[in-house]
Amino acid sequence: MKQYISAVLFVGILVFSACKKDRIEIPLTELPTPTTANLYDIVFTNLDTGYAVGGTRWEHGEWLQTTDGGANWQSDTLTNTALLDIQVLAGEQIVTSGYEGRYLYKNNNNAAWQYNEQAEAEPINAVHFYDENTGVAVGGKNFAFGIIYRWNNVNGARDTIHYPLNHELRDVEFTNESTVHTVGYGYVAKSTDAGLTWQAADIQGDFFYALDFPTEEVGYAVGVSGTIIKTTNGGGEWKKIRNGNSVFISNKKFRDVWFSDESKGYIIGDEGLFWYTNDGGDSWKVVEDTPDTDFNRIFYDNGIGYIAADEGKIYQFLD
Repeated sequence: MKQYISAVLFVGILVFSACKKDRIEIPLTELPTPTTANLYDIVFTNLDTGYAVGGTRWEHGEWLQTTDGGANWQSDTLTNTALLDIQVLAGEQIVTSGYEGRYLYKNNNNAAWQYNEQAEAEPINAVHFYDENTGVAVGGKNFAFGIIYRWNNVNGARDTIHYPLNHELRDVEFTNESTVHTVGYGYVAKSTDAGLTWQAADIQGDFFYALDFPTEEVGYAVGVSGTIIKTTNGGGEWKKIRNGNSVFISNKKFRDVWFSDESKGYIIGDEGLFWYTNDGGDSWKVVEDTPDTDFNRIFYDNGIGYIAADEGKIYQFLD
């Protein structure tokens, strides 16, 4: 009996130790926006100019723009379905994508939007262009299947399509002109020919929602069950630095990850989840006193960070 009690206490200590996190203060300032629609992505091109997208899935695609660092935002409705991703290329070319295969682009901020709907009409969750002639878009639906487009022009012209795949895909990122990575439902993969062909990594165990490579060799990905994985050899191998499906680790719904360099990074997620590391993910600190709002996407540059969240919320932080 004593041995049993000791074992229970030991397991309890392990669970407590695994759940306990140091805490840190990073004050968040809520910026005023003209919408209550969920916001799914945000990007700034300089201290003043920023963009955010979101909307309601079956009603409208929200577009926000600021020219004064987020103090004021202009709003527009671009589509009748929500927008999920945005990228600004060199020369202020802008692309955004979302549900029903919707893809929009324009050559500069003053140009009119050009519309492109992919025939498959599947959600496009993320797009990344290395340059205006080399891009990859990923998406899928309902945990059931996925899709990869390899585009040879910022206008959405494609030369390769992988569909249907067994895995819904959520994020994609180029690390050089030929190497691109993607993650999704139980799936992590790499292409070395700019998205024409793909090789799956030997790692699973979560629905990976986001990835970020601060360098060509070092990358991180996070999942909605609380898993964090890391590579130090450009996606050749990945290892779990937090196993979200472990019985001894609390489940956390991670939505996005951003690293400013190999060591310093952030993770955001549901119910105001905001974590910080400065040692490459070896340890994490919980940011205190965050709002009880689901955080969807983070952008950070030159000491200023922004978080796009549900209900039209945008938060700014300085670090």
